[in-house]
Amino acid sequence: MNFPGFDGNEALKARLSAAMASGGLSHAYIIYGESRGSMEKLAQILAAAMVCSGTDEKPCTHCKDCRKAFGGIHPDIKLVLKEKDKRNYAIEIIRNMAADAFVMPNEAEKKVYIIPEGDFLTDLCQNAALKVLEEPPAYASFIILAENPGNFLETLRSRCIELFVGLDDSEAPENNSLASDFIRIFKDGDPLEMASFAVGLEKLGKAELTDFLEKLYAALVREMRYGIAPDKEPYFKACDLISLLIKMAERNVGAGAISGALAVGANTILK
Repeated sequence: MNFPGFDGNEALKARLSAAMASGGLSHAYIIYGESRGSMEKLAQILAAAMVCSGTDEKPCTHCKDCRKAFGGIHPDIKLVLKEKDKRNYAIEIIRNMAADAFVMPNEAEKKVYIIPEGDFLTDLCQNAALKVLEEPPAYASFIILAENPGNFLETLRSRCIELFVGLDDSEAPENNSLASDFIRIFKDGDPLEMASFAVGLEKLGKAELTDFLEKLYAALVREMRYGIAPDKEPYFKACDLISLLIKMAERNVGAGAISGALAVGANTILK
């Protein structure tokens, strides 16, 4: 399988290439990770591969379907967008997508729906999407982009293959010792050490605290992808917690309140 313009992530590329060679791509993916641009690029490549009509390795990049796919004008690759003035997807948008999925493709053998803002799918929308994800027509495929798949219902996640997109070397964040310390304590599961660690965060200024939380979120995502822990659920929950704390920091909530919420939240996850 070809990955034009998609750098790094060699293990992911090998995984998708193996899937393509052994029978084809899945009908549903959740793409998540650390780089929005790389996530969107992978979604474009997967969609192009699904509609590619070339005989070479897919996406071949030069057949009429690939040219349209990479040009953003293929009629069988549909972006499912929420209304600009709304925070979440309206249920009608997802119902319309599900209904449209049963209409045959215009030009290609496949029809691909890309949901670029999956974090804004309400539970009601996810349940509506499930109806077509569970029993899709053979030609329909779905790609959902999200910051954290832990936001999705387990029933939705079970119907999709999750793909983690890491940073390439040019985007890789510098090492953050506080984030590393948190992950070590989180793995050890010591509530007293976690509380002590959180107290130490109270001296951080707003910018320093926000920077730590953002790097911690990225470190947790990498740990889920590359770590050896068999149970990833605590890490999904920790990502949800850190996302909430980042929003609190953006709203000028004090470091004391955020550090306390971190300690309580982390220790609750580990119980």
